[in-house]
Amino acid sequence: MRTALALFCLGIYAISFMPRLPEVGSGLVVLLTVLPLFTLIAIWWRAPASTWKITACLLLCLSLGAGRAVYHGLLITESRLPAALEGRDIWVEGQVEGLPEGASAETVTYRSGGQQTRFQLRVDHSCLSLLPENCEESAPVLIGHLIALNAYGSVTGEFDGDAAGVPRSGETWRLRVRLNRVHGFANPGGYDFEAAQAQQGIVARGYVRATTFNRRLQPAGWSVDQWRIGIREQLYATGSLRYPGLLAALTTGLRSGISHSQWDTLSATGTNHLMVISGLHVGLVATAFYWVFNLLSRMSATLLERMPAQRFGALAAVLGAWLYSAMAGFSLPTQRAVIMISMLMLAQLLGRQVLPSYRLLLAMAAVLGFDPLAVTQAGFWLSFVAVAALLLLFAGPQQLGPPASAQSSRSRWGQHACLVWLKPQFAVSIALLVPLLLWTGQVSWISPLVNLLAIPVVSLWVVPLALVGIVLLPVSSEAARWTLKGADTGLVMLMQGLESVASWQPLWQGPAISPLTVLCVSVGCLLLLLPRGLLPRWPALLLMLPLLAPPRPDRPGPGELWLQMLDVGQGLAVLLQTRHHSMLFDTGTALGPDYDAGRAAILPALKQAGIRQLDVLIISHWHQDHYGGLSSILGSVPVTRLVSSAPERFRDFNGVQDAMMKPCGSGDYWQWDSVEFRVLHPDPTERGGIAGNPNNASCVLHVSAGSHALLLTGDIEAPVERRLLAQQGDLLAADVLLAAHHGSDSSSTEAWLQQVSPDWLLVSAGYRNRFGHPDPAVLQRARALGIEVLRTDHHGAVTMTLGGPGEAELKGLHRHEQRRFWHNNPSGEYGKVAGKSAGD
Repeated sequence: MRTALALFCLGIYAISFMPRLPEVGSGLVVLLTVLPLFTLIAIWWRAPASTWKITACLLLCLSLGAGRAVYHGLLITESRLPAALEGRDIWVEGQVEGLPEGASAETVTYRSGGQQTRFQLRVDHSCLSLLPENCEESAPVLIGHLIALNAYGSVTGEFDGDAAGVPRSGETWRLRVRLNRVHGFANPGGYDFEAAQAQQGIVARGYVRATTFNRRLQPAGWSVDQWRIGIREQLYATGSLRYPGLLAALTTGLRSGISHSQWDTLSATGTNHLMVISGLHVGLVATAFYWVFNLLSRMSATLLERMPAQRFGALAAVLGAWLYSAMAGFSLPTQRAVIMISMLMLAQLLGRQVLPSYRLLLAMAAVLGFDPLAVTQAGFWLSFVAVAALLLLFAGPQQLGPPASAQSSRSRWGQHACLVWLKPQFAVSIALLVPLLLWTGQVSWISPLVNLLAIPVVSLWVVPLALVGIVLLPVSSEAARWTLKGADTGLVMLMQGLESVASWQPLWQGPAISPLTVLCVSVGCLLLLLPRGLLPRWPALLLMLPLLAPPRPDRPGPGELWLQMLDVGQGLAVLLQTRHHSMLFDTGTALGPDYDAGRAAILPALKQAGIRQLDVLIISHWHQDHYGGLSSILGSVPVTRLVSSAPERFRDFNGVQDAMMKPCGSGDYWQWDSVEFRVLHPDPTERGGIAGNPNNASCVLHVSAGSHALLLTGDIEAPVERRLLAQQGDLLAADVLLAAHHGSDSSSTEAWLQQVSPDWLLVSAGYRNRFGHPDPAVLQRARALGIEVLRTDHHGAVTMTLGGPGEAELKGLHRHEQRRFWHNNPSGEYGKVAGKSAGD
């Protein structure tokens, strides 16, 4: 049975690598999935036991998992917003689900300081008519599916003090919205945003068009989400709590109140798993319910006549686990914990023993059967690997030394404490080594020691007091306030200690590990976790040695230049590497008040490339879509030199010294590893730009590598292009040209393209951005001149090599290479190479 469950999970996992799904309907997939199930039952019950029978059953379990994953994938692709409706106004009616963010406690400011509310709507009715009164018939799109919406201010166009125009959880609304398909950044080492959205069932994203025709159709009734909202708001309303966001995360599972600085501290110390409702906390709550109801039932002879006390405790444990998981919105770690606890307690109720490995595989199969895309999330792997490590640790008899009769009570107590408390910390740390390196590229070397103190503080102090405080809120606000204050005091003491530890820089940045290294280290970790006596453990040390080798990332050869235009949405970030040096040209845009392209796209790409220091960082000009990620970069990566046409602006950022700053001016020249860098613009006397236009103050950089050249242009417009054509026409020729101003028609004139004469035109633009970049006229000019166009909104990160033999070489289009069936791959004619990779 365990093998069958494992093969079912393997079938689901295999489908997650498919770039496309078979061209069949979801109904046919259901039929093809149900038939193997009935065949499996028939074989099992009627065929005699044999190797053939076992093999057939196992293969059918594998196909059953694959069929479940394909069916789920087809539901995702079939429910996707039709491309023809992207950017159009649509009327939708539906219920707000989940917990809106920004509507009350955690106000998010965006765009000129206005309030932004993010929420999800389950669509019951959609309409393409201009006016809502004409929406008698529903359009056959989005029905029954979730859409993610942003609302800026009041959705009705009017705002009063009670926030009547802001959607709340459980309310039913009619809204005019403008939607696009879900489309995230696509960069090496980056987060797969589209997979996460597909897992949540979100089929489109957009914003609410504020109009007086928007209406709240029904108020919210009672729901778990309403309960969670009330808890969160009361925590923030207390006023005396220093960490209401952390308490909200521990009691409701909502992490939006945890700031990035707090999350960085938790990540550096390996304690971020403690600040959300995790399997550990669910297990503790279930254990508490078990013992409390076990003891209470023993006080009643009537209850004991009906059922043993242990069974009352088992039922209570399942109830407690479900209640606490409901507060977390049934997140993935709590799903796993609830299933495992339910299995354990069911076995106790039935008086049967269930192997721990069976419970683990059953929980994994249940989670993946319900949500096959859970396999694409790091939390799935970290959660199940940690539990598997604990099962291995406690499997079989534990040999702790001489027989108990020969030991002193103090010795037995010390060894018992080592087994129960110390060893699990180190076991989980060893087991998570490979998953953390694969998913995050870093490990906190001090996390086992920190967790020895942090786990009891959070689990035995903070969480119990917080839960008691939540229970007391409707009974006695004063008692609840003091109880929550006690929980908050524990967090204050803990966070102060964690901040001190985080200042030691305990994160170990692991090397980019090869598949062979992953295999060796995984086997080494397994040897260390196996029960003592099964296999010798000393080979594990040899298998771990590859991790100690200094990282040797791939680098260009002498005289070569590697170019990577990163996908940062409506912004710009270009990474250049020579044999021994690295440069970043612009840092993308800000994505919100506490998040930017530096954190979301550039830092993961630097980590993936093994770049730990930037020799030069150039900000072409001071528009937010070019410097928005600068704070994140400066806070994470050492930078030797900062260059810009207005270098004094760097003083606004922490850690910048005057010696690091340098103005960007025509005539600047340097050479790295036989690759030449020459600044062509701006003139040092015109730092404000031509006619006061900051775009025209952009740094223009010409890079020569062997017989190839690259021209980076920032946001210059036609006047600067004409000036450069007149002054430096002979130096403009390039094989690769960055389309100025994201492909705007204000740049990339025909004379400019003819003089530069590139083979490739690179466009960095956001998916379906509101400016219409790249402009169709620019694409037409490029097409007429035989220039191939590559664009980040369609291809993701673009990687090229210059300086090698022959022509400049296109090395990779990230969205094409890493394509999965849940990704949005826009179609269209965008040049020869683009046509090959644009998708269907």
